[in-house]
Amino acid sequence: MFSPSLAVEPLVRNPKLPKYSVVRKLLGILPNVAKSDVRGLVDAKFLEAGSKERPLSWKKPDQWIAARLSGSEADIAIRIWHESEKTVNPAIIYGAYLLINRYELLSLSDGIYTKDSGTTAFCMEWSNKVFEVDYYEGLYHVLSWASERGQLDRSELQAAWCELCYLHSRMTSQKSILTSLSQRISNLKERGLLEEVNGCICLTNSGNAYTDWLHGLKIKAA
Repeated sequence: MFSPSLAVEPLVRNPKLPKYSVVRKLLGILPNVAKSDVRGLVDAKFLEAGSKERPLSWKKPDQWIAARLSGSEADIAIRIWHESEKTVNPAIIYGAYLLINRYELLSLSDGIYTKDSGTTAFCMEWSNKVFEVDYYEGLYHVLSWASERGQLDRSELQAAWCELCYLHSRMTSQKSILTSLSQRISNLKERGLLEEVNGCICLTNSGNAYTDWLHGLKIKAA
């Protein structure tokens, strides 16, 4: 079982933190798919980024999949797009791909993704596996600050987040650090744990319950 006392730095590991709903949909689609083929899809998007003057648009998968991909990369992109009911754009799965591999949310058998206990645990709203990811990615810290202070204005939250990142992550660019905070706020809002009221960030009722549960896990593990 994960325990913060066993955690090792760095924190805030994922430069493109996805929404967990996207990760969970991919966990249902990627089993029996080769990791190398998924990496090929990720790389294909980066290799065809276009130029600064004429960037390529990746907003319409029904158009760009056939125009820009072939072989296994095209097959996987089609599967992701259609099996997610057109809610997960295959062009923007890099953050989810990193999360799945970094936290072993799928196992690998001869290079093929397979489901395991970590897959099942992450697909639950409250589980030790979700706690592990939330802790390492700084989401736990945002929830704890909101719990301790009742509400946080943006500047207060940004200052606390910058201090956390400068001390405990590998990020050094303030722009990257603030972008990473926005991603985590979006993640927690989508999960119904945070809300914004009169320009301040605060916990929802579900957020209070979840944070109390996390604090209980931390105390038990200490």
